[in-house]
Amino acid sequence: MSEVSSFASSRGKVAFDTTFGQDGAMNKIVLEHYPVSKLPEELRQGFEASATVKVVVEEENRTDASLFTYPGFAKFSDKQPPAMTIEEALENVRRSRESDRPSVTTEEAVARIRMLRDEWDDE
Repeated sequence: MSEVSSFASSRGKVAFDTTFGQDGAMNKIVLEHYPVSKLPEELRQGFEASATVKVVVEEENRTDASLFTYPGFAKFSDKQPPAMTIEEALENVRRSRESDRPSVTTEEAVARIRMLRDEWDDE
């Protein structure tokens, strides 16, 4: 959810946008057309005093509280499993084909779906 408001500045109108996470906590603030002269000294470096800038403030390493809404989700890692090599992918295909699962043709699949659909029409 995002809320946009504005306020008057000595340099004109400043747009103020806040973004809230699912837990209702503010997790991002965006100030557009913000006067450089109002920034702290260490942030003014490299800008002209009369310029305006866009300021984005986000918390680093923020733990998303929505993960903990359902306790079982907290144990899952954000890390992705390593990508498979082409050899591993081909081996998985080979094992799948050898697992004695019968293959179904398109016609067989369509006939089965129609049969299941027609069961509902009979009721």
